[in-house]
Amino acid sequence: MSIESERLDRMEQHLKLLKKSAEDQNKTLDSIESALVGTIYNGNKGITHILHDVDFRLEKLENDYNITKDNMNQLKWFARGLGGVIFAIVLWSVTK
Repeated sequence: MSIESERLDRMEQHLKLLKKSAEDQNKTLDSIESALVGTIYNGNKGITHILHDVDFRLEKLENDYNITKDNMNQLKWFARGLGGVIFAIVLWSVTK
C-alpha cells in the first residue's frame, strides 16, 4: 500500500508541476499577445499596428519623393530651355 501511495504522490506532484508550467506558458502567451496586438490600456496599439502605421508613412514619403523627383526633372528641363533662350537672345543682340 505504501508503494501505491508513493506512486500517487509522485503522480500528483507531476500533475501540479504540469499545471504550473501550463499557467506560466499562458501568462507568457498573454504577454506576447499584448505586445503584438495591444491592450485597451494602450489603445490597442501593439507592434503590429505600429508597424502598419510606419509602413503607411513610408509609402507616403516614397510617393512624395517620387513627385518631388519628377518636379525637379521638369524644373531642370525648363531651366535649360530658359538658359538656352537667354543665351540665344544675348548672342543675337551681340551679333546685331
